[in-house]
Amino acid sequence: MDSDYDEDKKLDKIQARFHPPGIILHLSDSEENQETKAIDLLNLTENSDIPYLIQQIIEKEPIAKKHISQLKTVIESKKKNIFYIIL
Repeated sequence: MDSDYDEDKKLDKIQARFHPPGIILHLSDSEENQETKAIDLLNLTENSDIPYLIQQIIEKEPIAKKHISQLKTVIESKKKNIFYIIL
């Protein structure tokens, strides 16, 4: 588990990043301090196993566990955009 994980943090927003492929987690704590954490998805392909990717993200950032459906939506849209732009 990530040593930076803090129980009082909340996930405010999940953002897709175009290049390099990835997502950005926007976090805040009880004192409204803002923080962002970037997670690279460099191996994302049209055949990527989304549930497996989500599990890897949760292992890196446990706070994401409460937001699995949002992660799935962002990753799926990111996956489509990567191949739309490349083709």
